[in-house]
Amino acid sequence: MDSKLIEITPDTEKAKSMMKMANTRLEMISTIDCSRYPSLVVEGYYEVIKELMSSVLLLDGYKTKGEGAHKALIDYIGKTYKTEFLQSDIYFLDELRKIRNKINYDGFFVKTDYLTRNKKKILGIISKLKEIKQQKPISTKHTHSAGGVIVKDGRVIVVNQRSSSWSLPKGHIEDGEDAHAAAIREIAEETGVADLTLIGDLGSYSRYKIGKDPKEEDTTELKTMHMFLFSTEEENLKPTDPNNPEARWIKKDDVADMLTHLKDKEFYLSIIDKI
Repeated sequence: MDSKLIEITPDTEKAKSMMKMANTRLEMISTIDCSRYPSLVVEGYYEVIKELMSSVLLLDGYKTKGEGAHKALIDYIGKTYKTEFLQSDIYFLDELRKIRNKINYDGFFVKTDYLTRNKKKILGIISKLKEIKQQKPISTKHTHSAGGVIVKDGRVIVVNQRSSSWSLPKGHIEDGEDAHAAAIREIAEETGVADLTLIGDLGSYSRYKIGKDPKEEDTTELKTMHMFLFSTEEENLKPTDPNNPEARWIKKDDVADMLTHLKDKEFYLSIIDKI
């Protein structure tokens, strides 16, 4: 695979955002007078195509980075979607990339005739990319996490994730690690609490990962949470995990309202009588 491509976990949320931006840009282009501002329209169409190609790559589990990233996008589409795109389409996309660069970096002005001759081809490429994205099955990765409900004086610890959502402390179980050991390690990282006394096993439940927009789920990852009930004599909370920058003691009856994901709330309410 091209060195400009980086393999990632398929990112449905970012792909959705890129698609939304492409559609917003198309709406903007429709308001521009093509006969007066053909350069701006061509540049806008290229950006739409770039965003749609990026969206397809994100769903395939790739992203591009660094110098030559746009060329890598086009090459990937040409190699991966030969049924949908003729080689002439890929040549045209690369020429469009070069024209866009000349507009951006050299102040190049496109003639109206270029847009008139090629608009249908541009819109056809946009339509194909949209169709590819819409037909993409969303692959779901199943992962296992472990964590706990930590109690002290009628209070429970909740942790902040990426400054956007709240949950009970937990995290991925590493290879060769059992759920109990993983729970203790993750709790220490996300809260700073290491002195834990096991009270009991709270069972497990499953939910999708919280999306970048906390109101949405990221269906590319289904997480099964293995949860334990712990007590502690420690009071100070000092998270060391940069993705979980804050931890708080909350009265046990207020915890459910604090949790972001509905499944976390449901789980907590199902075990609150054990606390």
